[in-house]
Amino acid sequence: MAFQRMIGIGVLALLCAGGPVSAQVTFRGLGIPSGFEGSFALDVSDDGSVVVGHAGVYLIGAGTRAFRWTESTGTVILPDLPGQAPSIARAVTSDGIVVVGESGSRPVRWQGSGANALASPGTGGGSARGISGDGTQIVGSAWTSLGGPGFAARLGEPVALPLLLSSWIPGYVGQCGAIAYSTATDRRICVGSSCLVSAANTQLQFPVKWDEADAVSPLATFGSGGVATSISPDGGTIVGYLWLINNPINVAAVKWASDGVPVALERVGADVGSYALAVARNGTVTVGWSWGGVAPTRAVRWTANGRAQVVKSILLVNNTAEVEGWELTQANGVSSDGRFIVGEGINPFGQREAWIASIPVQCVADVDDGSGTNTPDGGVTIDDLLYFLARFEAGC
Repeated sequence: MAFQRMIGIGVLALLCAGGPVSAQVTFRGLGIPSGFEGSFALDVSDDGSVVVGHAGVYLIGAGTRAFRWTESTGTVILPDLPGQAPSIARAVTSDGIVVVGESGSRPVRWQGSGANALASPGTGGGSARGISGDGTQIVGSAWTSLGGPGFAARLGEPVALPLLLSSWIPGYVGQCGAIAYSTATDRRICVGSSCLVSAANTQLQFPVKWDEADAVSPLATFGSGGVATSISPDGGTIVGYLWLINNPINVAAVKWASDGVPVALERVGADVGSYALAVARNGTVTVGWSWGGVAPTRAVRWTANGRAQVVKSILLVNNTAEVEGWELTQANGVSSDGRFIVGEGINPFGQREAWIASIPVQCVADVDDGSGTNTPDGGVTIDDLLYFLARFEAGC
């Protein structure tokens, strides 16, 4: 046993050599296009080579313009549909080739240098919010009149998705629209929110799922409303946020387990609210943001077991100097393997700027944070060695 113990020490020592895996952890701001005041990243391709989002000019009321970023081209503004502005690029396929979003009041699909309106079941327009990794499914919202209540839709096909029945939620008597935010790749399932009107004429969003037959069903809540923001490419994990009953200010980022029960993701310190916005394949990584009651907010990465990690803290632990002086305020998108995260922040010059970070899902030697609970912390330290030795001695 003593000989085996020495082998175990040697193996982990080799894995831990060099401390944090800084060579694999990177960060960069994506810049602000000339003539714009800020940039915001919303989604990323699987290999991290393509990022999409929007740039804004707000002081003169010019609104936003959709962009596509690559390392070789930088931030390229995408064309609007004729007479349809402003625009936002919201989602991109796994290979980075197809981008979807909205231009003016129309759902749009960008590929190459062209913009094409997506067929919509609504006569008043719509917005594309999500696309499957292979580009075969596009979901979002549509409406029959500009400014009127919208309904969730499969765009391009086009198919209007059913609203949640008010009779399914006690105390609600009417419907007030729905949005589909995300779709799986491996299965024909999408998620979003559906709005209901109470007998007191108040409105509340409820998280919902549309299945392979496009039938709608509510997702379990904590007794109030919420939104399902993302479904993993394999269709097995749904994330979003829920309002806490009797405390509408507090919001909890959640993951719906396979049994349909919502599980609150860990909060950051004493923060009062957190929002999960995107999830990787198999639920390995979830990203979003956390709020402590005052600005700025903080971009957050949750591990597969729901542990919260502030994105900037991970980068600093791994000696990523490029993030010095930044406030990373929100993480909006994640690649399917969980490695690449994109979002928005405040750069050292006080401007809002899009960013991308590369953070490996887990180093093989990053097994514990000192709590003895098999919780990785984004770095390799003596805590990992001590945990390994304890488990090695226990024979498991």
